[in-house]
Amino acid sequence: MKNASVSVLSSHKLAKGLATLALLKANYDSGIDHLDMLLPFVADCIICFPYDDFSAQDMRNLLTERYGLKIPTTSMQMLLTRASKRKLVRREGGRYFRDKVSRTTTPDISKRLSEIQTEHAVIAKALMHHAQQHNLKLQNEDDALALLFEFISQFHVELLLDPSTDEGGGPVFQDQFRSLGTKELRIVARFVLAECLANQELRRIVRRVLEGYVLQNALLLKDISTAQSRFKDLTAYFDTAFLLNALGLTGDAAKVAARESLDLLKVTNVSLAVFDTTVEEIRRILHVYERHLATQKGIETLRAYPITRHLLARRYSPSDVREESAMLRSHLRDLGFRIVPVPDHIDKFTLDEADLTRRLKRPAESDTEPRVVHDVDCVASVLTVRKGRHPQSYDSAKAVFVTTTGLLVKNVKEWFRGQGQIGVYPVIHSSALSSIAWLKKPTAIADLKLNELIALCSAALVPSQRTWDLFVKHLQNMRTENRINDDEMVAVIASELTENLLSQFDEDVEPDSTTLTEVVNRVKESYASEAEAKIEKIRGEASQEIAAVHAEKTQVQVRLEESETRQRELMLALRGRAKTIALIVGKVFFIFSIVVLLVCPFMIGTIITGIWARIIGGIVWVSGVAGLVWGWYVKQWQNAVEFRIESLLRRFFHVSE
Repeated sequence: MKNASVSVLSSHKLAKGLATLALLKANYDSGIDHLDMLLPFVADCIICFPYDDFSAQDMRNLLTERYGLKIPTTSMQMLLTRASKRKLVRREGGRYFRDKVSRTTTPDISKRLSEIQTEHAVIAKALMHHAQQHNLKLQNEDDALALLFEFISQFHVELLLDPSTDEGGGPVFQDQFRSLGTKELRIVARFVLAECLANQELRRIVRRVLEGYVLQNALLLKDISTAQSRFKDLTAYFDTAFLLNALGLTGDAAKVAARESLDLLKVTNVSLAVFDTTVEEIRRILHVYERHLATQKGIETLRAYPITRHLLARRYSPSDVREESAMLRSHLRDLGFRIVPVPDHIDKFTLDEADLTRRLKRPAESDTEPRVVHDVDCVASVLTVRKGRHPQSYDSAKAVFVTTTGLLVKNVKEWFRGQGQIGVYPVIHSSALSSIAWLKKPTAIADLKLNELIALCSAALVPSQRTWDLFVKHLQNMRTENRINDDEMVAVIASELTENLLSQFDEDVEPDSTTLTEVVNRVKESYASEAEAKIEKIRGEASQEIAAVHAEKTQVQVRLEESETRQRELMLALRGRAKTIALIVGKVFFIFSIVVLLVCPFMIGTIITGIWARIIGGIVWVSGVAGLVWGWYVKQWQNAVEFRIESLLRRFFHVSE
């Protein structure tokens, strides 16, 4: 492995420490409190201790040696008191004595640890295979687990919840850790993003270890058994980088992690705020991007910050950035932030700001560097809000400045202690605060710690500034030689694949011109592939639309034919009905005419007399004469009546021929 290899002994200890964290989380998931989740480990150490009597310090040492758990003496005494109530030990003269029944009443955690270690073998083998594909050989599963553990630990921000004690305060097996090389960091980061997230079993293992790590840090609490489920009185003032993440201006992974942290803090009663000076700092940053994105030269001079990559990848224009700046306050309020003015500084509360300025500025920076002035003002404002109080817990700390910069946390802590102050620090890392909140309500945001790790893995895959500068210079040379144009240069810079390919270079390996050209060609090929895929997608969608139109046309034709068929059937039915009615009327007329012609002559003179007799007789006589002259007969009259009646009915029913 790169850098000094981890020894077999330390690799084994780290692998075992990984299992300890997983078991911590398993104990916590069973519904027991922070103390009870530790009691099985203490009970096991009580059984394994070589003598029947021991002190709290003896048990602390054995707990660290056996399981890697470092806890303050106060917490150890609380655990032994609880063990005494359960008849595992008894206390006499300031020492503890092992009870005879402890061997039979103590749960056996060896079996559970063995089961967890079997699970971890799965992720160890997967990491070994992944590392081998990237030219990193891991000797065994313990080495693989040690590498994973070191990666998590290196990116984990230690939770010093009780800064007044120097007893505990380190993650498990801190003395076994080493600083991982860039290649190792990026290999594990890719492994987490590419393989663990896609595999439910590996995802579950990583999540359990992460959350176990946070629980392990809870052991630093003096009042571990009385930790509240909500903060009592805490307003968190957030820094620029966190707000850019929450606003979604640095990428999706950072946005998800930041917003889930905010949701958890709201649930645990933390008031969210931002100083107006921080809002103005964000606007200054956006104004810089507004100017630089307007020209090709401006784009080339932008440094490779997360916001740069995001704005370029999303094709932000100067007007888009200007709109983000105009809507900044509104967006922050939508996220739940109060925007408050910086309070007037009171010297007796703000301590030595000049000393803090010297600690925060870089060698080439002046005391008026905007970044330094902003951070000093925010720290001083928090101390002003506290008004000289020395809170011993963040539960009621009144105010704290939340940052994503570990170096700022370190420098402020050293300055704060150097000023002779006690109590919790005026600054805290954002992941540390979210971890404290998670300890209070671990089920409120289920994937918070995992999403934080995803954001950290994404950050680990960012190419170094040196590599990025070399790449941009190479692009400029290619443009000068007419091998790419301005649009292609911007497209290559904006591509997410560019960042991924450049991140594969180690810090101590400088890519040459040929290698950088290969990166450009691969990015251009990816664009061509994406374009071809989009064309195929458009073709497919067009084909689907044509097929849909054709199907719809066919359906319309079918419906039209069905409608015409129903119309014809209706017409025929109406015509048939008209014909039937006409025939009935014609028959009636025929019968009536026959009756008149046959009966009426006999009725004249006998039944009908007078004028009516003469009229009826005249009609019969005229009809007879007309029939003789023109060839009329009753059947013709019937046909004429039927035709007339049918014609009238067809017009009434709107039935055509």
